[in-house]
Amino acid sequence: MNLCLACGRVFDDGVSRCPTDGDELLPYEPSRPAGDVVEGGYRIVRLVGVGQCGEVFECRALSTDQRVVLRLMAPELTGNRITTEFLLRHMMQLREFEHPAVVRVRDVALHEGRLALVREWVEGERLLDLLLREGALTVSHSLDVAIQIAKGLQAAHAVELLHLQLRPSNVFLEVGQGSVLEQARLVDFGIGPQRVVDGRDIFGTIRTLSPEQIEGWDPTPRSDIYSLGLLIHRMITGRQPFAGTGDDVVRQALEAPIPPLVTPSGRPAPADLDELVRAMAEKRPDARPRDMTEVLGRLQAIQQAIEDDLPFEQAFREELPASSRSATYRELQTVILRRSSIVPPPGPPGSVPPPPPRPQELFTPQGAERKRRESLPPGTTAEAPPPPDLPRREAQTVMFLPRTGEAGMRLASAREEARAVE
Repeated sequence: MNLCLACGRVFDDGVSRCPTDGDELLPYEPSRPAGDVVEGGYRIVRLVGVGQCGEVFECRALSTDQRVVLRLMAPELTGNRITTEFLLRHMMQLREFEHPAVVRVRDVALHEGRLALVREWVEGERLLDLLLREGALTVSHSLDVAIQIAKGLQAAHAVELLHLQLRPSNVFLEVGQGSVLEQARLVDFGIGPQRVVDGRDIFGTIRTLSPEQIEGWDPTPRSDIYSLGLLIHRMITGRQPFAGTGDDVVRQALEAPIPPLVTPSGRPAPADLDELVRAMAEKRPDARPRDMTEVLGRLQAIQQAIEDDLPFEQAFREELPASSRSATYRELQTVILRRSSIVPPPGPPGSVPPPPPRPQELFTPQGAERKRRESLPPGTTAEAPPPPDLPRREAQTVMFLPRTGEAGMRLASAREEARAVE
C-alpha cells in the first residue's frame, strides 16, 4: 500500500504517483489490518486515507452491517489527559447534533488508548480533492458551497458547537436531494493536528486557523467566521491566502492583510464579496461580522445580485488564460438563470407604450437541441452528436441557480421534459 503525503489518499502497490496531484507515493502500513474489530463493534474493511490527525478506515457496524467511517486518532492526540477529556466531551456533544450540512457522528470510543470517532459514510468527494483537480471554483459555485457551510455552522453555533478546523479537507461534496443538486457537508469538528507555536501546543493547520487560535486565546464563533473567509478566498482564487514556511504563515496570519479576491484569469470578484471576505478575515475578532447569521445573510444577498446581473455569456464558466487547462464538464454545465431584461422607459405622453420584451428563454437541453436543428442547412441530417463519456459524479453534479421559488420549479419541470424527450 502506498500513501500520498499531499492529499492523504492511499493506493495499491502498483501505483507510484498520485493521480490527483502527481506527487510520488511512499510505502505505508496501516496500524490496524483488515478484519480487525474496533471497540464499539466495528469491523475494519480497508484503509481509505491518512491525515495529520490519524488514520481513516472504512468499516462495517457488526450490529447493522452499515457502512461507516472510523477515524483512529494519532496517539499524540490522546497522550495528554486534559486534551483527551476535552475531545471526548466535544465529540459526545457533536453526536447529538444533526444538520444536512454536517456529517452525523455515530459513536465515540477509546480503542487501545487511542480516540476512535465513528461517523456516517459520505458518498462524495472532499473539497480539497476538487480544488487539487480543478484549481479553483467559479464565483457562483464558491458562493453556493459557502452558503451551505454557513447554514451548518449557524446551526452548530446555536447549540454552542464550534468547528475550529474549517479547511477544504474537512468539507465533503455529495449529490444532493430534491432541488439541492450538490450538498456540502462538514466533518471533523474540533479535530486538528498538533503544532507547537512559541512553546504552546496548537491543534489545527496553521494556515487555516484564526489569529486568536494561533496566539492561544479562547476561540469564539467569530473564529469559524475567519476560517470560512479564508476558505471562500481559497475556492475563488485557487491559492492559499497565506503561503510560505510555518513561521512565514504565522507572521502573515497575525499581521498581513488577506490578498485581493481575484479569479485565476485575473478577473476581480464582485466588490461586495471581496468586502465581506476581508471583513471575515480581520485580525481582531470584534472587527469581523457579528455572527454567522449576518455572514449567511450577506452571502445570500451577494448570490442574488450575481444571479440578477451576471451576463449570460459569462455564466457558463470562468474564462481561463490560454495556457491553462481546458474547461471541465462541471464548468461547462454551470448554468445561471437571469431575470428578464428591464422594461424600456415609456414614450411621450399619449403614445402607445412599446410591448414588453420577450421573456428570456430558459436554457434547457431540449431548447438547445431545437435551436441546433433550426440552424442546420437544408438537407443536413439532424442527428445529435454523441454525449461525452463522463464520470458518474461529474455527470450528476450540475448546478442551476436559482434553485428555489418559481424559477427553481420551472427548471425542475424543464429537466423532467428533457428526460422524457431523451
